[in-house]
Amino acid sequence: MKGMLRDDAYFSPENIFCPERGVDAHVRSGFKIAIVKILLFQQIFKSYQTLLFCFVIYAIIDALREDIAKKATTHIERVNMTIAECRRDYIQNECDPSIRVTILEDFCRSREECMAKDPSSHVLKSTIVAELLGDVINTFTKQLDWKALAFVVVSILM
Repeated sequence: MKGMLRDDAYFSPENIFCPERGVDAHVRSGFKIAIVKILLFQQIFKSYQTLLFCFVIYAIIDALREDIAKKATTHIERVNMTIAECRRDYIQNECDPSIRVTILEDFCRSREECMAKDPSSHVLKSTIVAELLGDVINTFTKQLDWKALAFVVVSILM
Protein backbone atom coordinates (compact mmCIF):
# COMPACT_ATOMS: atom_id res chain seq x y z
CA MET A 1 0.00 0.00 0.00
CA LYS A 2 3.00 2.25 0.12
CA GLY A 3 2.60 3.16 -3.56
CA MET A 4 -1.11 3.87 -3.13
CA LEU A 5 -0.73 6.44 -0.34
CA ARG A 6 -0.67 10.02 -1.37
CA ASP A 7 1.71 11.75 0.96
CA ASP A 8 3.78 14.68 -0.25
CA ALA A 9 7.16 13.08 0.52
CA TYR A 10 6.40 10.10 -1.72
CA PHE A 11 5.30 12.22 -4.70
CA SER A 12 7.99 14.88 -4.37
CA PRO A 13 9.93 15.75 -7.56
CA GLU A 14 13.03 13.94 -6.32
CA ASN A 15 11.12 10.65 -5.94
CA ILE A 16 9.15 10.97 -9.18
CA PHE A 17 12.14 11.34 -11.46
CA CYS A 18 14.47 8.94 -9.66
CA PRO A 19 13.28 5.32 -10.00
CA GLU A 20 15.60 4.00 -7.30
CA ARG A 21 13.84 6.07 -4.62
CA GLY A 22 10.63 4.06 -4.57
CA VAL A 23 8.25 5.25 -7.27
CA ASP A 24 6.38 2.22 -8.53
CA ALA A 25 6.29 1.10 -12.18
CA HIS A 26 2.71 2.25 -12.69
CA VAL A 27 3.52 5.88 -11.90
CA ARG A 28 6.68 5.73 -14.02
CA SER A 29 4.79 4.32 -17.01
CA GLY A 30 2.20 7.09 -16.66
CA PHE A 31 4.94 9.70 -16.86
CA LYS A 32 6.50 7.94 -19.82
CA ILE A 33 3.16 7.98 -21.65
CA ALA A 34 2.69 11.67 -20.84
CA ILE A 35 6.19 12.47 -22.09
CA VAL A 36 5.59 10.48 -25.28
CA LYS A 37 2.31 12.34 -25.83
CA ILE A 38 4.03 15.69 -25.32
CA LEU A 39 6.84 14.77 -27.68
CA LEU A 40 4.36 13.54 -30.28
CA PHE A 41 2.33 16.73 -30.03
CA GLN A 42 5.53 18.76 -30.26
CA GLN A 43 6.62 16.87 -33.38
CA ILE A 44 3.21 17.32 -35.03
CA PHE A 45 3.25 21.03 -34.20
CA LYS A 46 6.77 21.48 -35.59
CA SER A 47 5.78 19.59 -38.75
CA TYR A 48 2.77 21.88 -39.14
CA GLN A 49 5.01 24.93 -38.69
CA THR A 50 7.45 23.62 -41.28
CA LEU A 51 4.67 22.95 -43.79
CA LEU A 52 3.20 26.40 -43.18
CA PHE A 53 6.62 28.01 -43.64
CA CYS A 54 7.17 26.06 -46.90
CA PHE A 55 3.73 27.12 -48.15
CA VAL A 56 4.47 30.78 -47.41
CA ILE A 57 7.83 30.57 -49.19
CA TYR A 58 6.16 28.86 -52.18
CA ALA A 59 3.43 31.54 -52.29
CA ILE A 60 6.04 34.31 -52.22
CA ILE A 61 8.11 32.70 -54.98
CA ASP A 62 4.99 32.09 -57.09
CA ALA A 63 3.88 35.71 -56.69
CA LEU A 64 7.36 36.93 -57.63
CA ARG A 65 7.36 34.74 -60.74
CA GLU A 66 4.01 36.17 -61.82
CA ASP A 67 5.20 39.72 -61.20
CA ILE A 68 8.41 39.11 -63.15
CA ALA A 69 6.42 37.66 -66.06
CA LYS A 70 4.05 40.66 -66.04
CA LYS A 71 6.92 43.15 -65.97
CA ALA A 72 8.74 41.28 -68.74
CA THR A 73 5.59 41.39 -70.86
CA THR A 74 5.24 45.12 -70.16
CA HIS A 75 8.86 45.73 -71.18
CA ILE A 76 8.44 43.69 -74.37
CA GLU A 77 5.26 45.61 -75.23
CA ARG A 78 7.11 48.88 -74.67
CA VAL A 79 9.94 47.81 -77.00
CA ASN A 80 7.36 46.65 -79.58
CA MET A 81 5.70 50.07 -79.40
CA THR A 82 9.07 51.73 -79.98
CA ILE A 83 9.70 49.46 -82.98
CA ALA A 84 6.25 50.29 -84.38
CA GLU A 85 6.98 53.99 -83.94
CA CYS A 86 10.31 53.57 -85.75
CA ARG A 87 8.56 51.70 -88.58
CA ARG A 88 5.96 54.48 -88.85
CA ASP A 89 8.70 57.15 -88.96
CA TYR A 90 10.59 55.10 -91.56
CA ILE A 91 7.54 54.94 -93.82
CA GLN A 92 6.47 58.57 -93.23
CA ASN A 93 9.90 59.96 -94.01
CA GLU A 94 10.26 57.78 -97.10
CA CYS A 95 13.43 56.09 -95.88
CA ASP A 96 13.37 53.36 -98.52
CA PRO A 97 16.96 53.30 -99.92
CA SER A 98 15.70 53.74 -103.50
CA ILE A 99 13.95 57.06 -102.72
CA ARG A 100 15.87 58.23 -99.63
CA VAL A 101 16.99 61.85 -99.39
CA THR A 102 20.67 62.24 -98.43
CA ILE A 103 19.89 64.66 -95.60
CA LEU A 104 17.83 61.95 -93.86
CA GLU A 105 20.53 59.28 -94.23
CA ASP A 106 21.50 59.16 -90.52
CA PHE A 107 17.88 59.39 -89.37
CA CYS A 108 16.83 56.57 -91.70
CA ARG A 109 19.72 54.35 -90.57
CA SER A 110 18.74 54.85 -86.93
CA ARG A 111 15.17 53.86 -87.81
CA GLU A 112 16.41 50.74 -89.61
CA GLU A 113 18.44 49.78 -86.54
CA CYS A 114 15.45 50.45 -84.31
CA MET A 115 13.22 48.24 -86.46
CA ALA A 116 15.80 45.44 -86.41
CA LYS A 117 15.68 45.17 -82.59
CA ASP A 118 14.65 41.89 -81.02
CA PRO A 119 12.15 42.77 -78.26
CA SER A 120 12.94 39.77 -76.10
CA SER A 121 16.70 40.45 -76.13
CA HIS A 122 16.20 43.90 -74.60
CA VAL A 123 14.46 42.54 -71.51
CA LEU A 124 16.94 41.64 -68.77
CA LYS A 125 15.52 39.58 -65.95
CA SER A 126 18.07 40.95 -63.49
CA THR A 127 16.84 44.47 -64.22
CA ILE A 128 13.24 43.38 -63.77
CA VAL A 129 14.04 41.62 -60.49
CA ALA A 130 15.90 44.71 -59.23
CA GLU A 131 12.92 46.93 -60.16
CA LEU A 132 10.51 44.52 -58.50
CA LEU A 133 12.60 44.31 -55.34
CA GLY A 134 12.80 48.08 -55.21
CA ASP A 135 9.02 48.35 -55.64
CA VAL A 136 8.41 45.81 -52.87
CA ILE A 137 10.76 47.59 -50.45
CA ASN A 138 9.29 51.00 -51.28
CA THR A 139 5.74 49.74 -50.83
CA PHE A 140 6.64 48.04 -47.54
CA THR A 141 8.43 51.06 -46.06
CA LYS A 142 5.81 53.53 -47.32
CA GLN A 143 3.09 51.75 -45.32
CA LEU A 144 5.04 51.88 -42.05
CA ASP A 145 5.76 54.90 -39.93
CA TRP A 146 9.28 55.41 -38.60
CA LYS A 147 8.60 53.74 -35.21
CA ALA A 148 7.28 50.53 -36.76
CA LEU A 149 10.12 50.50 -39.29
CA ALA A 150 12.68 50.93 -36.50
CA PHE A 151 11.05 48.04 -34.61
CA VAL A 152 11.24 45.79 -37.69
CA VAL A 153 14.91 46.68 -38.28
CA VAL A 154 15.83 46.10 -34.63
CA SER A 155 13.91 42.80 -34.64
CA ILE A 156 15.77 41.60 -37.71
CA LEU A 157 19.15 42.61 -36.29
CA MET A 158 18.55 40.73 -33.05
